[in-house]
Amino acid sequence: MNKRNIVLVSIVVVILIVICTITGTYAVVINVINENGTDKIVNEIDIIDLVTNDDGTYNDTYYSVKNELDITESEADLLITSIPLNKTLDDILKSVIEYKLHNNNEARYSNDELCSMIEDAINKTTTLSTQLKNKVLEKLAYYKQDVSDYVYDIEVVSLGDS
Repeated sequence: MNKRNIVLVSIVVVILIVICTITGTYAVVINVINENGTDKIVNEIDIIDLVTNDDGTYNDTYYSVKNELDITESEADLLITSIPLNKTLDDILKSVIEYKLHNNNEARYSNDELCSMIEDAINKTTTLSTQLKNKVLEKLAYYKQDVSDYVYDIEVVSLGDS
């Protein structure tokens, strides 16, 4: 799979999510602490974190996804700020933590499960037009076979107990 497809898969997952999630030019690392036996993500990770640089400007991932979906900046903003998509991203990141830190294979979502979660989040986002929802869901279906492998490639680092 070429680098462009990897970026598109991650953005579709993240923007649709999920996240979930990441490109070679913008590496996301989930930093986790153990608080009373429960893993907690140190810094909240939202879709906006995945598509911006440290200085707050949009990164290459943002523009690649925007171009791939053929959407406007305002449509991209609707996806980025979607509460259901960001909630789904959070759920997926928790699964990644469980899978990576605790080797819990049962925590890993399949491609079908991830796509279903993303589709549900897209459909629950009332601010999206039917046309935008269809664009996103078509791309999700196109990259469906790669979603799980890509999501579970995100790095997780345990920072120990709090």
